[in-house]
Parts: sequence; C-alpha cells; structure tokens
Amino acid sequence: MTRIELNAIRRKLRELNLEYSALLRDRFGEGRFARMAKLRAERNALVALIAEHDGRDTGALRRNGAFHATTLEGFPLDAQA
Repeated sequence: MTRIELNAIRRKLRELNLEYSALLRDRFGEGRFARMAKLRAERNALVALIAEHDGRDTGALRRNGAFHATTLEGFPLDAQA
C-alpha cells in the first residue's frame, strides 16, 4: 500500500468519524442507528487496513511523518570518553 493510499484511507476514516459524531448529536434522526451501525462496520474495516499496513513495516518505521530506527545506531549514551 502506498503512502497516498494510506492517506486516503485515513481521510475516509476521519470523514466517517465526523459523520458518526454528527449522528450521535442528532438524537431524533430517522434511521440513525442503522446508519451508525454501517459506519462502525466501515470504520472497523478501515482501521484493520491501517493496522495491517503498520504490521507489515519492517526495518525503519514511519509513523506520523517521523523516522524511527528499529536498531540502535551510533554511540551508546553511557559510554565514557
């Protein structure tokens, strides 16, 4: 999965969360419980895709735009000069 596809999934997840929140506030909407159930199912599927992608990363991981090395490199912090 490319970074563009992952961003599109996250954008869709955000839209779903916003719609779900709006339905929670609208206490008298017709069919809101059915729509909320569909949104929950879609949300679970999107979160599973993101988790699957994060689980496949090996070596250097990228999360939130930051680089995190999986192995320690350089000099140990407690080394005496």
